[in-house]
Amino acid sequence: MKYLFFTLFVLSLVCFSACGAKGQQDSLLSPKEFQEKVQNNTQLIDVRSPEEYASGHLANFQNVNIAAVGFKEKMAELEKDKPVFVYCAVGGRSALAASTLYEMGFTEIYELKGGIKAWMSEGLETQR
Repeated sequence: MKYLFFTLFVLSLVCFSACGAKGQQDSLLSPKEFQEKVQNNTQLIDVRSPEEYASGHLANFQNVNIAAVGFKEKMAELEKDKPVFVYCAVGGRSALAASTLYEMGFTEIYELKGGIKAWMSEGLETQR
């Protein structure tokens, strides 16, 4: 009986995690998809360091360093019922930011798959 309970518990955790990951996977957009979907949206976040941001960034994105103190507080200022677009250099930090936003109750979060490096490899424009 103990093993049955444990097995059911583990299966429910796996199922719950897979469902959450599926929703988050759907929010990964290629550079072209990201460029199209970001139009007319205002919650645009670059989660890289200020130095990385200064070396080139996407137009109209504000820099909110995920590694800085106060990151969650800055994210809490955003509107939870509106889309949030995030990116970083290659995708690791934006995935962490997206997870944090989901945990905070945001429901529509889009990540740039492959980060700004993928964006630039597609020949898309950046600003300094």
